[in-house]
Amino acid sequence: MLDKKILADLQEYIDQNLSIILYEKSAPLEDFVLESISPLEIETFIAQKRKPTLQKVLFDFIDKKGAASDSEIYKKAGIDRRHFSKIRSNPGYSLARILSLRLLWRLN
Repeated sequence: MLDKKILADLQEYIDQNLSIILYEKSAPLEDFVLESISPLEIETFIAQKRKPTLQKVLFDFIDKKGAASDSEIYKKAGIDRRHFSKIRSNPGYSLARILSLRLLWRLN
């Protein structure tokens, strides 16, 4: 068991350093942030900061490269015509990394 001096020192340390902190429950921080920002500001910010998608960059590159036709491109890359058309026409299409690399590699 601890001797009386050590126990007294521990008790003194606890008495000096123990403080009970009471917190008030408040609204989440998101509520304050969303109240201070208008939806128009959010849309403007997104429009200014949005970067082009990989698909847009890829097809801009293809167009700048001046390939004769889409058929030439998808044949060189070994892609099915329907698949290439789906990639070109659907802006929400998620392009596989290997497919985009294959397209770029064949253009160079």
